[in-house]
Amino acid sequence: YTCSLEGPASDYALHVAPLSGDLPDAMSNHTGMKFSTKDRDNDNHDESNCARNYTGGWWFDACGDTNLNGRYALMRKGIYWRPAKGSSYTLKSTKITIRPSTQIQ
Repeated sequence: YTCSLEGPASDYALHVAPLSGDLPDAMSNHTGMKFSTKDRDNDNHDESNCARNYTGGWWFDACGDTNLNGRYALMRKGIYWRPAKGSSYTLKSTKITIRPSTQIQ
């Protein structure tokens, strides 16, 4: 994925470019979402705190299809990956690597 984050004034809103390749896309729908934690509920779910329910901070929409920061737990209660089409996966661990962008002029 190619992504960017806004700063603290925008609650670290995430912007994700559409994925190219064979991996089913489970991140593009998180574009524009603000980072939510159990004590800072920025998700679009009016009746719930997704970060509290799914045990980790993330760029949740209405609890969404993906959470790579939860704890290893039962289906959809921790780390999970669910593309728009296809199966949902509960993952034991994830690794997110971030590097600075290079601006081509």
